Amino acid sequence: MKMKQAIIVAAGKSSRLYPRTLDCPKGLLEINGKPILQTSIDQIKKCGIEKVSIVTGYMHDVFPKRLKSVDRFIVNPFYGQCNNLGSLWIAKPYVLEEPLLYLHGDIVYDINILKQSIEKMENSDAELGLVVDFKKSDDEAMKVEIDPNGKFISSSKQIPLDRAAGEWIGIALFRRPSHIFKQFEEDLLAGDLQNYDTYSFTNFSNKNNEVICISTEQKNWIEIDFESDFIQAKKLFSK
Repeated sequence: MKMKQAIIVAAGKSSRLYPRTLDCPKGLLEINGKPILQTSIDQIKKCGIEKVSIVTGYMHDVFPKRLKSVDRFIVNPFYGQCNNLGSLWIAKPYVLEEPLLYLHGDIVYDINILKQSIEKMENSDAELGLVVDFKKSDDEAMKVEIDPNGKFISSSKQIPLDRAAGEWIGIALFRRPSHIFKQFEEDLLAGDLQNYDTYSFTNFSNKNNEVICISTEQKNWIEIDFESDFIQAKKLFSK
């Protein structure tokens, strides 16, 4: 299994970062003089992944002017009516039937998280790999629940804190994209377009598909949702 393609979703308005994101999509905010998304693109390419596509929505016309080395920009015209699951599904026509790296566009991370995750996924037989920071979580986190043997059970924000083993950081790896995209379509057709991608990951696991959790091994990463996250990201990843 060799990973050659990546999809990044970056369609939302990011209203929790207003006024900073009123005239600049979150993924184009700069750290060390470079857009967050450009740093992610560069890191993906350094890991040997040849094709990087980005799903945009809010201020979609700005992205091509600011980003380099992107193979395709995919516009989600329904970004205001759906969540990241819908944005990911929009990319379906452009996804090849080969292993796929999937990322959220608002994360800043140590490149070694990506390197070790790709290596572990390539050496496993799992259908889906979720990169997890095994730490104490908070209510806002996309929490992950595992059984006593370390097997994935579910991921959502609603998991009680005392059952959370850690937090999914917004990076996933798919062995057979068509296999899991069938789950995405089924869940979207069920009618709730506001479901997160983790809703489908959980349903996919419940159908006896193997889902593994790949540890960040305590390497630095941060998801930027609020102003305090952006400030913290600048501190963590300053040159």
